[in-house]
Amino acid sequence: MDVRWGHLTREEIKEALIRCPVVLLPVGSCEQHGPHLPVDTDTYDAERAAIEAAEQITPPPLVLPAIPYGVSEHHMSFGGTITLKPETLLEVVVDVAESAVRQGAKAVVIVNGHGGNSAVLAIAAQKIRRGFGVACLVEDCGAVAEDVRKKLFPQPYDVHAGDFETSVVLATRPDAVRKDAIPTPCDVRRPFNAPPKVTVGFRMEDMTQTGVLGDASKADAERGKQFWQAEIEGLKKLLESVIAEIHG
Repeated sequence: MDVRWGHLTREEIKEALIRCPVVLLPVGSCEQHGPHLPVDTDTYDAERAAIEAAEQITPPPLVLPAIPYGVSEHHMSFGGTITLKPETLLEVVVDVAESAVRQGAKAVVIVNGHGGNSAVLAIAAQKIRRGFGVACLVEDCGAVAEDVRKKLFPQPYDVHAGDFETSVVLATRPDAVRKDAIPTPCDVRRPFNAPPKVTVGFRMEDMTQTGVLGDASKADAERGKQFWQAEIEGLKKLLESVIAEIHG
């Protein structure tokens, strides 16, 4: 069956939630990804990962329509970006989750494709758990395959439109990569030379001249495919664990 909530009728949704009372909520962004990747990269990846993982489970959980905007203020100076205030994203995610819970969902798995959303979604998960009494998890930017990512893409600060993200897009929708526009790699400046665990408020221009963090010129589809397969498998296992505990 189609796992996409938005493609089903109200009766089909009701029946699907009885069979599997778990929903996935992809959350992405609409923000610049250098001169070579589309601005919907985070949303596309989060939604596609959620759908592919859900399709491998029987009976499948439903995938809610993706939230295509995120907290992206730090990208605004490069253009092409639409941003939400953190409190706006928080309220939207909690409201969507509440709507799903009122219709029978017993667990909400948020699939986040944008690092700028992470802090807000962590708060949302706590509010959903406390306010509605259901399980809520955040699969944050491929965390279920983090070990694989580090092996395939070891370059420090390769976190935005660089080798990693460009390789994934080459694997999932190669025609979306403007190969002739891939920029020459530039040095990444860590503000104040702060250690990685120290949170620093920043704008992208504080760290990069191109809007890219990482060396996109090294990207290749094979490594992107390896990571993607690991992420889908990891998300599938996470969903199976959630479903088993709810049914438990």
